Amino acid sequence: MLGILRNTNQPWASYVWKASALSLAPSVVLSALSFVVAPQAERPEVVQVPVPLALFLVVAVVPWLETLLMWLTLALLGIVLRGATSRALACALVWAVLHSISVPVWGIIVFWPFFVFSTAFLEWQKKSTWKAIAVAALIHMCQNSIGLITLALFALSRLTRSSESMIVLAPPTDPAEPSADVQRNPQPKSTGMGQGSSPGPMR
Repeated sequence: MLGILRNTNQPWASYVWKASALSLAPSVVLSALSFVVAPQAERPEVVQVPVPLALFLVVAVVPWLETLLMWLTLALLGIVLRGATSRALACALVWAVLHSISVPVWGIIVFWPFFVFSTAFLEWQKKSTWKAIAVAALIHMCQNSIGLITLALFALSRLTRSSESMIVLAPPTDPAEPSADVQRNPQPKSTGMGQGSSPGPMR
């Protein structure tokens, strides 16, 4: 498995697709298991913004920003850790903790993808730092694309369940039986005056 990530002697596009599949498969399984084991657990919320803006931010902006921050994290970890695998694991743990601050289950799901991002970055950094940033960010973009779709499906299913729980089936009423409103507010008794007549002046 690590051999796939360490093999940078191939076109970067081919590497990105292979690494993305390697990143996505375990995280999708972990996400599905979290729904089964802890269906009531808090999940990341889908921000109420227009869909094109959400796609642009989550897919095009966030991966590049987080890759730059990941570069800094790996550089700092390199002061105390020398092995590439240990640095990648430590970096993944840092990002998992950061994601867990807002949503605990999220940290478990993102640990493996960030290990893949970190390993890819360190391997491609041997060739060029800018190539490392580009490759890691592109893998991250693929990951976030699937993640956004998963969040949207989760929000849709939760909305459907809440709508179904609000449906109240009222029991059928007997047309011959007066309603509760009529029983509480009976009609005034007739005074014997003809329809349309008005009462006389008060004396």
